[in-house]
Parts: sequence; structure tokens; C-alpha cells
Amino acid sequence: MVLIVLSVLCQLGAVLLLKKLALVLPVFAMAGVALHPLFWAAIVCLGLQAIIWQRVLARHPLSMVYPLNSMIYPASLLAGWALFGEALTLPRLAGSAVILLGIWLMTSRPAA
Repeated sequence: MVLIVLSVLCQLGAVLLLKKLALVLPVFAMAGVALHPLFWAAIVCLGLQAIIWQRVLARHPLSMVYPLNSMIYPASLLAGWALFGEALTLPRLAGSAVILLGIWLMTSRPAA
């Protein structure tokens, strides 16, 4: 379970770094993006996530662990609110609750 959480956190870290980069460089410029340290930090996060994910897949059934990747949606909602002042609306919270319920339903019992 720890590796799954680390995988999601690495993915979330990459998303947050790329969001910050988008705010720093609002006009798309390929050279500016590719040379920016935030871009490379995001790439490192995604590389770590890929390595961790391989370890997760080696230890657990795909049908059990893949739904847990969906934790990124509620996590990004909360991170966007906490770090970027994005709206935390009732529909978004309800959607996150539905996602978390779905994750729980899909992972709470072993597949038959």
C-alpha cells in the first residue's frame, strides 16, 4: 500500500510542478518549457512514479491496484485548492466522494 501511495504522490507532484510551470510561463514556448527546472523536476517525478509502479505491479494484481491510481483526482482537487486557490465546490467534492467510493468498492474484496 505504501508503494501505491508513493506512486500517486509522485504523479501528483508532477502535475503540481507542471501547473506551476504553466503559471510561470503562460505563453507556450517549447524552448522555455523544455529548459525550465520545473519541467525537469516533473519528469523526475514521473520517472520515479514509473519505477514505483513497476514494483507495485510485480507484487499485486492489476485489477486490484489500477483503480487506486484514481486517487489522483481527489488529491489534485485538494492540492489545487490548497496551493493554487482553486474552487472547492460541492459538485467537485461529491465527484471526489464518488471516485473514492468506487475505489473502495473495486478494491475492498478480492476478485472472484
